[in-house]
Order: sequence, then C-alpha cells, then structure tokens
Amino acid sequence: LLAKALFSGFGLPPRLIGIYAGAGAVLGHCFPFYMQFKGGKGIACLAGLLLSFSGVSFVLCMAVFFAIFFTTHYVSLGSLCGAAVFLISTIIFGQAGASEGAGIRLVKETAAHLAKSGNARFLPRLVWTSGCKYLGYRLGKGYKRLPMSLIRRLTDNAPYWARMQ
Repeated sequence: LLAKALFSGFGLPPRLIGIYAGAGAVLGHCFPFYMQFKGGKGIACLAGLLLSFSGVSFVLCMAVFFAIFFTTHYVSLGSLCGAAVFLISTIIFGQAGASEGAGIRLVKETAAHLAKSGNARFLPRLVWTSGCKYLGYRLGKGYKRLPMSLIRRLTDNAPYWARMQ
C-alpha cells in the first residue's frame, strides 16, 4: 500500500509498482538495516514475489526446491537451483515465430550495446526482465489449455474473464 501511495503519481501500472515493492522487500530481507546491512534471509520473500508474478513458474521452482532440499538437506542449494530453474524455464519455453525472433534479436543487440558502452553491469537485469517477459508471452499463448479457475485467479483483468464465461 505504501508503494502504491508513493508511486501512483508516476503513471506506472499497479502490477509494476507491486513488483518494485516486492523487490524492495526482498532486498530489505537480504540486507536488514538493524544488522548493518549484513546477513538476512530473503528467499521466502522472493518466493512470495515469484508467486505473485507467475503461478506456474512458482510451482515449477518449488518442486525443484523441495526435491533438492529433501535429497541434500541444504536450503541454500535448493534455493539456488530453484532460481536457476526459473531463469532456464524463461529461456527454454519455445523459440519459434517471427515476433519471438525479433524479440530475441532486440535483446542480443541491446546486450551488445551494453557491453560496448561499458555498461555490462546491466546485463543480468536485461536477461532477467527479458526472460520474464518472454515467459509471460509463452504462457499467455497457451492460456486456452489452462482451467478457467486458474486463469481467473492469476489474471490482472478479472472483469474481462468474468464476462468470458
């Protein structure tokens, strides 16, 4: 609510404000001020952010997390593997179509520009945001295979889906 109140005047979509607020919460859990910005655990908070962002990816990542955790008993290893699965799943979900090829080409050109201009520190952000956008695109293409109850639960536009019944 605080993030929505502070940033609603900037013309940002409410979902983006929520993602920024979630990222701030994750950073706050990883680097708590009362511990001199050291220590902290942010993986549970990150799981909540992932759940709000993409339910399908959340289920996939949690399955990998628990499989690794129950076999090795290392939470950190399960967390890292879950995060890696999320990144890999965003890259792997299909690679056909003209619009997808144009998007991949744009990401490659942007990455080359960042590397040449000395701004390589922005490459992880580019990969993350592009991967998430692509995952949303791919999941959106296959929405007809999803149960209507899941679509209504995960949508940002509930009135539209209420009319579609």
